[in-house]
Amino acid sequence: MLLRETEEQLTQMGYAHCGITLNRVVEKNTERTYTFTIHHRKIDRLDSAEREALMQRLKVLAENFPCASPEDRCEFEYQFFTL
Repeated sequence: MLLRETEEQLTQMGYAHCGITLNRVVEKNTERTYTFTIHHRKIDRLDSAEREALMQRLKVLAENFPCASPEDRCEFEYQFFTL
């Protein structure tokens, strides 16, 4: 499951026990968008370039996820909740 893989990846990168909210939106044409909202105190302290680099590493997970094939019309988005 992509949620579990995302959490494991974040833990390996030093962001253990982060908050992850997953939202799924299904359009009438069956296109699905999954949005991961991630919160962790250490991520709050990163500058925008470091957050972008972290986001790119997480997107690699989604690229390899079976649902990400063009036939399934899935999109995965990552965002960070910061205070």
